[in-house]
Amino acid sequence: MTSLQRSATAVKRAAASQTSSKQADEPIFLDPSDDTTFQSLKKLLSAPSSSTQHLSLLSDSTLYGSITFYLSKLELEHVAEFAGVISSSGCLWTPPPPANRPPSAAKSGTTSEKVTWTSEPGSSSSSSDKSVEVKSSPNLAPSSLSSFLISRSTSVSQAVAAALTKRVDLIVRSKKNSTGWATRSALSHYLNAVIQGIDDTERDSTPESYRAARGLPIPRFAIIGGLLNALYILKDQRKRTRDMSILEEMAALRANPSLGLSVRRPLSTIQDEWIVTLAEILDHLYARTTPSPGSDVADASARDDSDVDEWEVEFRKRTASVAGPASITSLASKRTLRAALSDVRDVPLYMAAQLAPLVPDRKIHALDPVQLTSATSDAILSLFEGPDGSSFLSSLAQDVHTQQCSGQQTKILVNPSGSTATILQSVLDSTLFPLLGPLSKLMSRALAKAVTSLTPEQISSLLLGTADAALETQLGDIEFFPLLIRMSRLSSRLEAAWLASPLAGAKEEEIVESSRQLTKQLWTTFKTVLFSYTMVFDSMMDALVDMCPSPTLTIPPTVGAEAEAQQSRRWPSASTSNLPQPYLLIVQHVLATYSHLYWITSTFGSDGFDVYRKVFYSALDVIGRDGEACIQLLELIAPVRVDPTDPSTILADALESNTAKRSSTTYFLNVAEQLVGVLPDQVVEQLVLPICRPYLENTRFSDTFESAHSVVLALYSNHKRCILNLAPFYVELLIASYPQRLTAMQFEYAMSTVVGAVSDRSDSVAWWVITRLAEEVDRERLSEGGAGEGDRGKSVQAGGFVESSGVTKGELEDALVKSDSTHPSDRAAGSSNQDNDTERSQTGSEVDAYDRLTHLQMCLIGCIPSVNLVLLRSALAKVEAYIMQHKQREASGLGSNAAEVDDADQQTGSSRIALCQKTFDAIQALNAATREEGLRWWLDHRVQFGV
Repeated sequence: MTSLQRSATAVKRAAASQTSSKQADEPIFLDPSDDTTFQSLKKLLSAPSSSTQHLSLLSDSTLYGSITFYLSKLELEHVAEFAGVISSSGCLWTPPPPANRPPSAAKSGTTSEKVTWTSEPGSSSSSSDKSVEVKSSPNLAPSSLSSFLISRSTSVSQAVAAALTKRVDLIVRSKKNSTGWATRSALSHYLNAVIQGIDDTERDSTPESYRAARGLPIPRFAIIGGLLNALYILKDQRKRTRDMSILEEMAALRANPSLGLSVRRPLSTIQDEWIVTLAEILDHLYARTTPSPGSDVADASARDDSDVDEWEVEFRKRTASVAGPASITSLASKRTLRAALSDVRDVPLYMAAQLAPLVPDRKIHALDPVQLTSATSDAILSLFEGPDGSSFLSSLAQDVHTQQCSGQQTKILVNPSGSTATILQSVLDSTLFPLLGPLSKLMSRALAKAVTSLTPEQISSLLLGTADAALETQLGDIEFFPLLIRMSRLSSRLEAAWLASPLAGAKEEEIVESSRQLTKQLWTTFKTVLFSYTMVFDSMMDALVDMCPSPTLTIPPTVGAEAEAQQSRRWPSASTSNLPQPYLLIVQHVLATYSHLYWITSTFGSDGFDVYRKVFYSALDVIGRDGEACIQLLELIAPVRVDPTDPSTILADALESNTAKRSSTTYFLNVAEQLVGVLPDQVVEQLVLPICRPYLENTRFSDTFESAHSVVLALYSNHKRCILNLAPFYVELLIASYPQRLTAMQFEYAMSTVVGAVSDRSDSVAWWVITRLAEEVDRERLSEGGAGEGDRGKSVQAGGFVESSGVTKGELEDALVKSDSTHPSDRAAGSSNQDNDTERSQTGSEVDAYDRLTHLQMCLIGCIPSVNLVLLRSALAKVEAYIMQHKQREASGLGSNAAEVDDADQQTGSSRIALCQKTFDAIQALNAATREEGLRWWLDHRVQFGV
C-alpha cells in the first residue's frame, strides 16, 4: 500500500469517528499541527494529477465533508495554506483515468448525499446539525472534461459555502455571541486569508489544477463562488429578520446570534473578487476564440514557440493529446483552439449564470461587455444549432412520417430513434439548458452595457457586423457571425424546418400517441428559445431606448427626394429622423427575428406574454419614428406565398389555412397596424392592403381577421388616402361581422372611427355610413316584427332643422354650463349622485343585456359626435325616432294587465333608458361647432323622451 493510499484510508477512518468522539472541552478553532487526519487529507490533496485515482478511495461525503470541517475549524494562520491546497490540487481537479478506476468507486453511484457536521457544545445552533446538499459526482470516469469540472466545481463551491456558514457561527460563538466590530473584523480576516491562500498558489507559476482546466482559473472561481453564495444567504437571512415583529426577531437572534451579523462589506469584497476572476476567464476565452468585429483572425500557427509562454506550450501538448494524432500546427488554428476551450467553456458560464443575480449591475458592468456577450451568446446559441450549423431541426423532414390508423385516419409519427430525437435529447440533457434563463439574463445585462458604453457604429459592428448585414449572405464559421445575424439565422432555419413538416399546425389528436411526448419536448425547447431571445432583447431594448436622441426630430421628405424616388425606387420617399442608423438597423433585426418566431409566440395569444409585449412595442416605438426604416422593415417581414406549380409566381391574394404558416401574415399585420401613421399612401395601398384583403373577405380565420381589422381601423385613425374608397367595403364587413366576430363595443368603436375619419373628407360618404347603419337597424326591427307600418314610416322620416319649442337663450346657456351633469336616466331613477365614469362602466358591463336591434341603435348614436354640423339634425332625427319607438312599445305594454307584461316589454323600458343615456353621452362628446345645436335639440326633446 502506497503512502497516498494509507493517507486516504486514514482520512476515511478519522472522518467516520469525527462526530462521535468529540470532547466537550475541544477548542473552538483547531490547530492542525498534531492532527494526523488533517495531515493525511492535506497530503492526499497535494498529490499530483497522476495520483488522482487515490482520491477516488474517498466517498464524496467524506471528501467534501472533510473540506468543510477543516476549512471552517482551522485557526486563522492555517486557513490560507489549506485554501491554497484546495485551489491548486491537481489530484482534486483532474478527472481520474477510466482504466485505473478503483473497485470501490462504483459503490458511490450518482445519488445526492449530505455533508453533515456536528456543532460543538455551547454553539448557538447546537440544537440541530447543519447540513448542505451536495450533488455527489460519480467516481466513474466523466463523459467529458466539462461535466467533470462542473460536478467538481459545484461540490467544492457548496462545501466552501457550508464552511463559511459554519465559520460565522464559530466566530460569533468565540466573541460570546457578539456581532459587533470585532466579529465583523474576524470574518474579514478569514475571507482575506482564503483569498490570500489562492493568490499565493498563483504567484510563482500556474497551478496544476488550472492546467487541468485548460488554463482557466476554475478552481478559484468555484471557491469564491462558494464564499459569495454563503454571504448572500447570510445577508438575506438577516434581511428577513428585519421584516419580523420585535418579539419574533428577538427569538430568532436568541436561537441563532449570527443572524445579527452585518455582512454588507465582506459581501461587496467577495463580489469584487468574483468579478475579477470572471474577467480573467473572459479574457482567456475571448482572446482565443472571438475575433474583433470586422477583422480577420490571424492563424495561431504563424506564431513561434519563442513568442508564447510556458503555459501555451503545455496547452498545445494537452490539446494535441485530447484531439488525437492531429499535428500541433493544425491544432493551433482558430477552430482547434476554440474546440479545445469549448470543453471547459461551459464550466465558468454554468457557475456565473447561477451567481450573477447576486451581483449588482454596476459591478457586472465592470466586465468587458463585448467579451461577456460573445461568451454567453455562443453558449446559448450553440445549444440549438445543429451539427451542420443550421438548427437542431435540420433532420425533421426525414424523421416525420404519416401512417394510417384505425378508421382510415392518417396520423403523424415522429421517428423516436431519428436524428431529431437524438439531438433534442442532447439539448435537454446539456448542463446549460436548465440555466438558460439566468444565462440569457446575464447576456442581456452585458448587451445593455454595450449599448450604453459603445458608439452606435461599434454596437452595430458587434451585433450586425456591417451596416447592411441584414441583406447580406453570411459566409464562414457560424460561431463567428455577428450576434443578431446568428440569432436571426437560427430562428429562420427553425421556422423553415418546422413549417415544412406535417407537424406545423397539427393538433394533438392528429399525432400518434407514441410521438406526443417527443412533440411536447420539442415545444418545450421552442418556448425556451423564445424566452431566451426575449430576455436577451429586454435589457438591450431598454438601454437602446434610453440612448435614442430626445426629442426625436422627424424630417419630412423633400420635393426633390420625392422626384428622385419616383425614378430610382419602388416606394415614394418617407420621413426620416435623427435616430442613429445603426439603432434603426438593430431594431429592424430584432423585429425581423421575432417574425421568424411568431409561430411559437402565437401559442401564448396574439400579443404573446408580458416581457415579449414590452420588447415588441418598445422596438415599434423606436422604429415608428422613422418612415424609411418602417418601409424597410415591412419589406423584410412581408409574407410571400409561392404558387406550388410555378415557383416564380407569387400568390398575393391567397389564403393560408394552416395556422402555423399563417402566423407570418398575422405578425406582419400586427406590425403594420402600429406603423401605418408614418407610411406613404402608396405603401399602404400596394403592400399592406393586398395582404389584409383576403382575410377581411374571408373571416373564418379569427386571429388574422382581427389583425387585418385592426390595420384598417388604423388607416381610418390616421386618415390615409384610401379610406373613402375603402368605406363601402369595410362598413358592409363590419355590419356582417356583428355580433359573430365583433363585440358591441368593437363594432361601435369601428363605426364611429369610420364616420369620424370620412367626415373630414366627405359629408356625403359620412351620411352614407349613417344611412347604411340606419337601414340595418330597420332591417333588424322588421325581422323582429317590433313595429307597425306607421311606426316604420315615422322612424325613417327625413331630418332637417326643427324649430325650437319654447327653449329660451337663458335655458340654453344654463344647459351649456351644466353639460357635465349626471345622466337623465339617473334622475328618472332617483339616483343622481353617481359620476359619469361609474355610469359608463355600468353601461359597459350591461351592454350584452340588450338585443342586436338596441346595440345597432346605440352604435348609430355613438357616431353622432363624429358628424359635422350639417348632418347633426338629420342624424338626431333618427335617434329621436328610435327612442320614441321604444317608448311607444313600453306604453303599449304598460297599458295591458300587469300580469300580461312580458319580458320583451320590460326589455323595451330598459332599452329606452339605455338609448337616452347613450344620447346624452354623445351630446356631451360633441365638439365646439356642434355642441350648442346638440344641447338645443336635447332640451327640446328630453321631456318627450320621458327623462
